[in-house]
Amino acid sequence: MRSRFFSSPIKMATVATVVMAGTATAGIALASGSGGSSGVISGCVNKYTHVLRISNNCRRDEYPISWNQSGAPGPSGPAGPSGPAGPSGKAGSAGPAGSAGPSGPAGPSGPVGPSGMAGRNGSPGPSGPPGMNGSPGPSGPPGMNGSPGPSGAAGPSGPMGSPGPSGAVGPSGPTGPSHGYTTSSTTPVTLTGTAATVVSQTVPSGTYVIAANVALHGGILGTAVTCTLNSGATVLDTESADVSGSAHTQLVLSGGATGVTSITVSCSRGVVGSASATGTISSIMVGGLN
Repeated sequence: MRSRFFSSPIKMATVATVVMAGTATAGIALASGSGGSSGVISGCVNKYTHVLRISNNCRRDEYPISWNQSGAPGPSGPAGPSGPAGPSGKAGSAGPAGSAGPSGPAGPSGPVGPSGMAGRNGSPGPSGPPGMNGSPGPSGPPGMNGSPGPSGAAGPSGPMGSPGPSGAVGPSGPTGPSHGYTTSSTTPVTLTGTAATVVSQTVPSGTYVIAANVALHGGILGTAVTCTLNSGATVLDTESADVSGSAHTQLVLSGGATGVTSITVSCSRGVVGSASATGTISSIMVGGLN
């Protein structure tokens, strides 16, 4: 390969120019190297001394480099006259495919650059639509009872409702205490213009229903007679009648009172005439008066 490379004066001048230019600018020292049938020259440059070594196999402290054996094509010349067509040659057989060259080693990583300045925070974006409501969580334990609040003011009375139905009649109560008293006068009392007691009765203190019957007897001359039924100093009833000649007249008086202890019947006559009277008092103690 190397003898083919230097057999051409043009190729030697090209290589010498490249080597001289590399030696003048970077101090390159040529070493053994090789070129391929593809017309590419491969070399290795030292990473520290920058010395070029012609070789296909570079060491760790070298990086690979390559260039073409042929120079750049010149400008196209004018077209010559067309020659006569020659006979067709035989088609040559396809040459074998060349093997792929080995990959060069990866270069060392460069130093990490300084961190850039942090940018300013942008303005917040618009709020997104609200999410769907989640399912309700379990109920918490009941809280403690609070202290009762103050009583509110009484509200206005509502309208009166309609009366309810009458209840059933209750059982009869026990019979209350009762006692009857009867007092009669047998001797007629002569009546005058002043009230005189005809008959009287004393009873235990209580509530009484009282009835009195007075019999009036007239004299030769007729007269008017007035009788009263009294409980103590209280007048319960008053009745009057005219008694003429020897006629017999009855007066009935009645009443009721509470706190009774004494009962009397008193009668008087008019200025003219004469009369006498007898009487009977009947009183019954009751539980109450309506």
